[in-house]
Order: sequence, then structure tokens, then C-alpha cells
Amino acid sequence: MVSGLISRSKCAYVLSASIDSLFCSCDGTFEQFCDPSREENDIAGLLENAGQTSVLSFMETHWKDNKGDDNSFWAHEWNKHGTCIRCVGAVYFQQFIYLTYPYPPQ
Repeated sequence: MVSGLISRSKCAYVLSASIDSLFCSCDGTFEQFCDPSREENDIAGLLENAGQTSVLSFMETHWKDNKGDDNSFWAHEWNKHGTCIRCVGAVYFQQFIYLTYPYPPQ
């Protein structure tokens, strides 16, 4: 896990291998489930269709669901947090990996 501190105006974000910490507001809260029309259930398919197979491979190895259903876990994270930011799902997962892991996929 990578930890670090990034200052942005009056806000400080602590980065860890928690997707929640990447999208929090200055008061420590974060928006959730913002746009149901952008929800996805097949994150593996989304990444494959976007040509992000290295990101998918990395996630399959390092970002595991504790119940064994990785795709469901990733879909939950996208639907809860990713729908609140302006990017497509593939970019969302790619940026999370690049910001939290020391040796992300190329």
C-alpha cells in the first residue's frame, strides 16, 4: 500500500489503497451513487472494450474482493464513487491504480 499526502488549497487528501480517500471533500465526506444512468455491472468487460487489459490484469491480481467476486466489488466501487466524477470507467480504475500503487501496469 502506498501512502502519501497531497495538498490542494485548504484540503489535504491522504492517499492509501482506499478508493474512498481519493474522492473525499474537504470535510472528509464524499458523494455517493451520483448518476444511476452511468452505473456498470461488467467492469472487466468495460476495461477490455477500452483496451485496458493491463489495468484489468493488475486489478485481477492486486485488487481482490474478500468474498471472491471481484467484478461485483469493482462494479460497486464504480457505481458508488465513479459515477460522481467526470470520466469513463476505464480511466477511473486506471487513475486509482496509478495513484495508489508504486509499480502500476504500463
